Amino acid sequence: MKRYLMLLVLLLGAADLGSGQTPAADHRQELDRLVDMLRGRQIERVEILHVPDTFVSVIGITPETVRDIARYDVIVRKPWELSSLPGLFVALKELERAPSGPPGEVRWAILFIDSAGKERSAIFLSRNGKLGFFEGDPLSLQGKLLDWSRNVIRSAFLGRE
Repeated sequence: MKRYLMLLVLLLGAADLGSGQTPAADHRQELDRLVDMLRGRQIERVEILHVPDTFVSVIGITPETVRDIARYDVIVRKPWELSSLPGLFVALKELERAPSGPPGEVRWAILFIDSAGKERSAIFLSRNGKLGFFEGDPLSLQGKLLDWSRNVIRSAFLGRE
């Protein structure tokens, strides 16, 4: 009996390892599709939404609520003209390798909109960019996407793009 119990535990562990790969591995197709759309100029605009750190909420700010309470909205039309577009591709690669992370509060959203005004993809980031959501799954990140977003905003207002 003890042997069967050990076998069951090992099988469950193996099954969990097989299906429990990082959610990012499951999102590879979505990420590839987004990159292809950006390269193919099918994404007409990128919107960067931000809820300032000083904004206090009694409930956690989630991907579902960040759109409604964002205080800043920077719109980049024709993102293929950005000199920082290669940097976005590099930053997006971190989604590909990101392990699952704890769900956390988000303060940033990067929305990818096509020419018909349809949102084709969205990425949500925590205050420091270390936690994020892609395709509904929480991920642990390195902060490259937040760095890219801040650089785009900085360059938009300082004229270095």
